[in-house]
Amino acid sequence: MHIQTSKTITSPPAPQTPKIRAATLADYPAIQAIHEECRSTAEWLPASSRLTSNFAQASIGEDVFVAVGEDKQLIGFVSVWMAEPFIHHLYIKPSYQRFGVGRALLTALQQWLPLPWQLKCLIKNTAALNFYLSQGWVAADTGESEDGKFITLQLERG
Repeated sequence: MHIQTSKTITSPPAPQTPKIRAATLADYPAIQAIHEECRSTAEWLPASSRLTSNFAQASIGEDVFVAVGEDKQLIGFVSVWMAEPFIHHLYIKPSYQRFGVGRALLTALQQWLPLPWQLKCLIKNTAALNFYLSQGWVAADTGESEDGKFITLQLERG
């Protein structure tokens, strides 16, 4: 006797577009945790830089915006030096990467931050570099920091 069972395999639903808002003081522990998680596993960073992660110190004077998921958890953030306008940090929780969270954060900035924008991306950070290039950013300059060689990217229009 042969018994056939039917099994339905379902994929987890894709995350919905996150809510983007200005960060509050209550958000900083979660922001720091995302910063630490992303930097500690960043193979493109020198080992010494992976061990240090003080987001509050690294972003003094910057405006920070967060992406909030369906479960009200912070899933990413962007920090901006508004005077330039320069994007200093864009970090997404690894489990939410490649679901449009980074794009949503950058799109939301268009309401507050006049173009053109600039940022620096380490050349070894190929995933981020490919993301920015796919979003219309173009190389404007190159340089080197204690973390390695970087490309200054610019976005002229959203």
